[in-house]
Amino acid sequence: MGDESKERNWAIPVVIAVGLVLVPALYVLSTGPALWLENHGYLAVGVVGTVYHPIALASESFETIDSALVWYWRFWT
Repeated sequence: MGDESKERNWAIPVVIAVGLVLVPALYVLSTGPALWLENHGYLAVGVVGTVYHPIALASESFETIDSALVWYWRFWT
């Protein structure tokens, strides 16, 4: 019974750490499919710009991020 509590003690921080890495990565990666959906009429025009505004700000501030995102967005559009 003591082993179960030890397993749970390290599992929670691992799940939190994975979540802290995965959630932002999925947010950025979801821009491509969202653009595709908007371009094909499945999302209203302007929704993507509103939801992903923080990414657009980062793109404007950092050239490396901008070039990577432009490549990724062209892949989807």
